[in-house]
Amino acid sequence: MLTLTLDYTFRKVFAENINILIHLLNSLMNFPTGQWIDCIQVLNPKILPEDISQKFIVLDILAYDNFDRRFNIEMQAKKFDYYQDRAAYYLSSYLHNIISNS
Repeated sequence: MLTLTLDYTFRKVFAENINILIHLLNSLMNFPTGQWIDCIQVLNPKILPEDISQKFIVLDILAYDNFDRRFNIEMQAKKFDYYQDRAAYYLSSYLHNIISNS
């Protein structure tokens, strides 16, 4: 059974229907009026069906809002004790890319 916690299903539903994803995220984040996410870019959007079982698949969604804030969104199927370390790694990678491209 395909669920939204699978990278492939998540991408098929949300990355190919950007407006649905924007509405979902704005609802979850509960931003005040006028501070909603208005643009989304999906990083590494191609997940081939034969790759579904591979652990290396990562579907990151980079969202920009109208205040130029950036959000790195990742689907998590389980709670991980080391998620804070993972989030710090994602942030440092993101900042490294910004600095390298400047």
